[in-house]
Amino acid sequence: MSNNVKTYQVNENNTTFPKKETRTVVSEIMSWESMPLLLSSADASKILGYSVARIRELCVAGIIPHIRLGRSFRIPKEALKTWVTTTSLETMQQNQPASNQILSQFRKGA
Repeated sequence: MSNNVKTYQVNENNTTFPKKETRTVVSEIMSWESMPLLLSSADASKILGYSVARIRELCVAGIIPHIRLGRSFRIPKEALKTWVTTTSLETMQQNQPASNQILSQFRKGA
């Protein structure tokens, strides 16, 4: 959709209002190497698919590694990459015993 073209939606009362523009996150994220060393909460939200508010909550809770600069949070991109990797591995390891138990129960019943 071009930036200078506006589209409108019509609701049940025949009232028109501007259609929400949607953007593809992939087009906004260029490449990992071209990103700054310190990511803003907005950058991290685009990468992870969370809202900016959720990223801030995770930083305040100490879940996502960050640097506090006044009221803003800066997240080192390598620390974010490491956090995603370790969190993913931990989740897989926690879920693996449960899936093995389900499989063993299934095999016993078969």
